[in-house]
Amino acid sequence: MSSRWGWATWLRAGLACLAATLLVEVVPAADPYEPDDSSATARRFLTSAPAQRHSFDKLRDQDWIYFYACANMPYTVEATTVSSTCDVGFTLFSADGRTTVTPPGEVDSWGRGKNERINLLNLRAGFYYVRFRNAEPQVYGANVTYWLRVYSPTGAGIPIETVDERTIGIRPRGAPSPAAPATSAVLTPGPSIRCPYHGHRIEFPGYELTTSGTAIAVMIDSAHGRDAPERVGQPPGQGQVFPSLDGTALVVRTYQWSGGTSHPMAFTDPVNIVVEFAPPGWLNDQWKDIVTLQNQVSTADKMRIVRDMMDGAGVDFRFITNPQTVRTEHRTVTVLGYRGLTGPSGQATYGAVANPNARSDAVRWALYR
Repeated sequence: MSSRWGWATWLRAGLACLAATLLVEVVPAADPYEPDDSSATARRFLTSAPAQRHSFDKLRDQDWIYFYACANMPYTVEATTVSSTCDVGFTLFSADGRTTVTPPGEVDSWGRGKNERINLLNLRAGFYYVRFRNAEPQVYGANVTYWLRVYSPTGAGIPIETVDERTIGIRPRGAPSPAAPATSAVLTPGPSIRCPYHGHRIEFPGYELTTSGTAIAVMIDSAHGRDAPERVGQPPGQGQVFPSLDGTALVVRTYQWSGGTSHPMAFTDPVNIVVEFAPPGWLNDQWKDIVTLQNQVSTADKMRIVRDMMDGAGVDFRFITNPQTVRTEHRTVTVLGYRGLTGPSGQATYGAVANPNARSDAVRWALYR
C-alpha cells in the first residue's frame, strides 16, 4: 500500500463516509395499497390475512377495504400501531358502499396514536366495506400510519371463505331438525360479480354453514352460454349448447375441504335448485332468453332446468326430468330433492331453457311480437 494511504487517511475516509450515511434522510415507504380512496377502488381483505400497513399520505386521504362476512359469526375490525401523528377512525358500510351499518357509525373513541377497535356480532352474510380516515384530515404524510385488520376471533383453522368470495362451507347438521331452514349457496352480487342474474340458488337440506375444519366447500358462479365453461374439444355439431347470451347459466363446484387443502368431490345428497331465467323488467319483446336449446322462441311457462355434468369433453346440456315448478312472477324455475348435483369432477353447469315438449298452460306470455 502506498504511504500516501496510511491508517490515518483510511480512518478519516471511513468517518466521512459514515457521516454522509447518517445524513441521508430515511423516507417512509409509500402506501402500497393505493389507490383505495373510495368503495369503487376498495381492495378485498381476507379475514385470515395478516394486518396491512397504510398511511394517510395526502390531504383528506381515505383508505377503503371490503370483506365477506358469514352469517352470525363474530368479527373484529381494528386499527393498531397507530403513529403519534394519526387519529384514525373507521366506518362500516353495507354492500352498496353507502349505507352505514349501525351500531356503531364511525368508530373514533380515542385520539392521536391510539388504537381503535370494534367487535361485530350477528352480521348478515354478505359483503361489507370499511372506510378508514384521519380525524385530522389536514395532517397527512408518509409517516401518518396505522395497521388495519379484520378477523374472526374464533379463528379455528383456515377459513373456507379465503378460497373465494363465492365459496361457502357446509357440513351435516349434528341434530336433524325438520324445522331448520335449508342452508343455501347463492350467486352473491358482490364486487367481482357482473351478471344480470342474482336469483340462482342451491339449498342443502340437512346441512349447516361452517368456515373451518373438515367440510364441503361449495362455489357457484355465473357463466355465459357462449363461454362453454372450462370445456374444450367440442366436435362441430355435437352436443347441446346452452343458447343464452345473458348469463343465465350457473357453474357449481363442490370440494372436500380440510386443513387448508381441498379436492373435487361428487355431491349426491338431495338438494333444491332454483334458477332465475330472466331479470327484472323482463316482460318485453327484447328479451332473448325464453328460447329452446335449438334457439327457438318459446314461452315462459315451458321453462325447465338443464344440466351439463362437465365430466367429459364438449358441451351437452340435458333436461332434468324431475318435477319442476315455474314461477313467472319470480322469474324462476325450481326442482326439489334433486340428487346428483355434481359428478366425479366436482362440477356441473345448470341453466333454464324452454322445453318444446312440455305441456303449456292456458296462460300465454306475449314476450315477442
